[in-house]
Amino acid sequence: MVSKKLTPVLALVLFTSVGPSLAQDKDTRKVIRIGVIQGFSHPNFDADSKGFEKALTEAGFKESPHLSYLRQNANGNGADVEKSLQRFLEDRVDLIHTIASLASRVAVKKIHHLPIVFSSVTNPVDEGIVSKNSPPGKDKNQCDR
Repeated sequence: MVSKKLTPVLALVLFTSVGPSLAQDKDTRKVIRIGVIQGFSHPNFDADSKGFEKALTEAGFKESPHLSYLRQNANGNGADVEKSLQRFLEDRVDLIHTIASLASRVAVKKIHHLPIVFSSVTNPVDEGIVSKNSPPGKDKNQCDR
């Protein structure tokens, strides 16, 4: 689940990446797209995804016609992670949330221009997701918990 400490970080990432579009006229503002990819199905990862969405909802980013989630599950297959990431790029997502090591590792290697929030990664340093001495939010445009 997403911790209470993470909620302000998620809100800040969303606000800085798409905040200006929220100030536009109600009918012309941009749709915020968040790509969510799980490495594989597991009850804990499902709860993680729900917690992420709940934290954003509590921060004022509720799923609506102006905010959508594109949800993918790689079923443990690295090639499926890459296909999902490509779809996110084609759909012009504004932020990517990766759940589990596989999805996070592939996303960090493939995506360099979008914010990536990762979760449910036991050791992000060993996985090559962040460098050894990287403070949260300062390495490769990712925020972690």
